[in-house]
Amino acid sequence: MRKKLYFGHPKGTYDTELEKRILKRIAKHPDFLEYDVLNPNQPIYSLRAEGIRETSPDGSSMEFFRALARSCQAGIFLIFPDGKWGSGIFDEAEEIFYQAYPVWSIGFDDGISTINRLNPEWRLSRDETSARNREWKAKLNP
Repeated sequence: MRKKLYFGHPKGTYDTELEKRILKRIAKHPDFLEYDVLNPNQPIYSLRAEGIRETSPDGSSMEFFRALARSCQAGIFLIFPDGKWGSGIFDEAEEIFYQAYPVWSIGFDDGISTINRLNPEWRLSRDETSARNREWKAKLNP
């Protein structure tokens, strides 16, 4: 059975040319050839998350995505150009990192870096993340 690589990325980049380009980059990168990519931007996960949000006391489906990340043996996470991580993406990365599995970041410029520690200063708040997602969705989907 092949290992799974979780691709965490901001919702503002879902269904964009940037998402497609980065998925192609990941598929061709030699470090990731042994993995199948788990992209949370799939209808099956969106439908499940929507149902969870409707019944969750706080209206969040983050625990579902954390569990998806925990099911993987590695993760790669798209970070914002200033090096900041969306709050949910940071949470997902922690799930993989603290299992001692490999974690990488990938930038909007396709640069890939190995993550040897997760710095809480990189993490945006939920409100900051939401604002960034709206900003990037508008930029990437004019």
